Amino acid sequence: MEDRAERRQSEGDYPLLSDAQFAAMGVNHVAYVKPVPGADGETVYEVHAAEGSIIAEICDRDTAFAAIRQNDMEPLSVH
Repeated sequence: MEDRAERRQSEGDYPLLSDAQFAAMGVNHVAYVKPVPGADGETVYEVHAAEGSIIAEICDRDTAFAAIRQNDMEPLSVH
């Protein structure tokens, strides 16, 4: 199976990016906020990096979004 770079090379109209390069786009610019059940049954909010790793667990959504913005990133909700 050909990867994204090989497909683009054959089309010839876009810069060539490997699958890994494409996946890394936005890693330092976007963080995702996901509601999950906490240990006590209350909802907590996990903050995930663009590649999926958990950065933080915060007790409310507004605080999670504020923390992300304070670190010059764009917060996005995951449902």
